Amino acid sequence: MRGTATNVEGIFSYKDNLMISHAVRTGDTIHISGQVALDPDGNVVGKGDVEAQAEYIWGNVEKVLEASGSGLGGDRQGVSVRRGHRERCRDGGGAPADLS
Repeated sequence: MRGTATNVEGIFSYKDNLMISHAVRTGDTIHISGQVALDPDGNVVGKGDVEAQAEYIWGNVEKVLEASGSGLGGDRQGVSVRRGHRERCRDGGGAPADLS
């Protein structure tokens, strides 16, 4: 099954470097790509303040879900967090090493 890509204006995007979308919807499932505490221009938001960074990131997650036809409320059957894609990003750009 092919998915529908979602890109949201006003959220930092790696699209130019890594050719990824903020989310892909396949059926009733929305796969959200990694979100970071960077403003649309790539500047760190809340440097040194993990709470401010978390709030900013969850705000972005909410925007991505809404743009994909969902939201933070309602019924959700599960959340999956995946890590370990750093090797793929290393040569193609990626997030700054120092977000703290």
